[in-house]
Amino acid sequence: MSTSNIEDILKNSLSIMKQFDWLIDSYVLDFYTAEHWNKLPMTWKSVFEKIEPEILTDLFKTRFDPSADRIVWPLSILCLRSLIQKLSISRDCHVFDEKRKCLPEPMCYFHPKLRNLFRKRIKSKKQHEIERMAALCAKTAVDCDVKYVLDFGSGLGHLSRVLGYGYGLNVCCLEQQKELTEEAKKIDESLQGTAQKFLDYEDIKRLRRPVHLNIKLTKSTDVASLLNKISESFGIANDERDSFRFGIVGLHPCGDLAAILLNVYLNCREAKFLNLVGCCHMKLSESSFPLSSFLKNHNRCHLTYEAKEISCHNQEVYVQRLTALDYKHLMVHSYRAALEKIICKHWPELKRSGLRSIKYYAELTFFDYCLKATSHLNIDIPVSDVFSSSVQNDLKHWKNVVIFYTLRLLFAPLVESVILYDRMLCVLERNFSVQLEAIFDPFISSRNLIMTAKKS
Repeated sequence: MSTSNIEDILKNSLSIMKQFDWLIDSYVLDFYTAEHWNKLPMTWKSVFEKIEPEILTDLFKTRFDPSADRIVWPLSILCLRSLIQKLSISRDCHVFDEKRKCLPEPMCYFHPKLRNLFRKRIKSKKQHEIERMAALCAKTAVDCDVKYVLDFGSGLGHLSRVLGYGYGLNVCCLEQQKELTEEAKKIDESLQGTAQKFLDYEDIKRLRRPVHLNIKLTKSTDVASLLNKISESFGIANDERDSFRFGIVGLHPCGDLAAILLNVYLNCREAKFLNLVGCCHMKLSESSFPLSSFLKNHNRCHLTYEAKEISCHNQEVYVQRLTALDYKHLMVHSYRAALEKIICKHWPELKRSGLRSIKYYAELTFFDYCLKATSHLNIDIPVSDVFSSSVQNDLKHWKNVVIFYTLRLLFAPLVESVILYDRMLCVLERNFSVQLEAIFDPFISSRNLIMTAKKS
């Protein structure tokens, strides 16, 4: 994709987001206090007031086919759906599924005596991510003629072990928490000992045990000093440092860390590739978005916390539950919004306060919810308000809250695409190659888009 194409996508996306900022930037808990329902266009309301929430799944179909819709939607909604799908990065991982068939398989990963150690303390979601990420990293390392990999935010070292023992790459695990590093070393030791018992000499020679460093990478980290520590941990001699080259791997670095890793890659000549799957976009600070010169010079590129937060929501699983009519639990959002209305009436200073998270169950009444949600606050919710005709009427229309939230969710892939296209453009502005694609199954892993950048 060319620089000009991405710039056009960003301009059009930001224009749409500006037009619908009243929806994207809203809090669902303010649904009743801010009268969100009345902000919807009349043509929209006239439709939504007659349908059940599950009908909204039509708006999330990836294939644009109005003839398959169960109702006649307003033209403005059809146009919005079409534009969002056109401008958003595809979250369908079928292309990567085909590519994966040609990616290398890890050595000894499926060995009957080792497979459990590779998977120790790993949930199925994480295993899905690690297997795909490791295979792509191994292929990228071959493409870039790189034998060293830096795994930032390595945690217990699960990905690093597959890269080191499975693909024979030299991996440095960089982790902030010492207790995680110590636990990772124990798992390494166990895997190493078992491998030496059951693998032959030639296979053992190809294994690479990860090395570990405890560091906290920040915007102010001295990269030159960091690289010296990494070189030392690998045991690279001083006269070999000039030929030291590596790839950077970030599997779900949180918030600003993704932008920091991108910056390290761009400004470090030794870094030859970057495989990055970011997460927690709502934690991005002003310095982490925008990153591209193009958007920095754009006068409408600010993203609110609410916009960044909605970008992290999973459309696929939500739509699946709507389709199955599994959304009664969402009534709790109406409870929260109705309680907010009461709180703002009597205690305006407690507006948008953090309340206890209460899981919905069939017998949960609004009165019980109020007591449980505010049990940590020094307030007594008036019974007269709880059972007032106004509040009871609000609760009767709880599905409107679900519909409103679902409409906000339409924009989730568009906002995330703006964040990721900005990063992609930042790389292209430095004349390095880069691509974005879906690597994980979105039903398993919400943040499933990977950015792969390479230097020739």
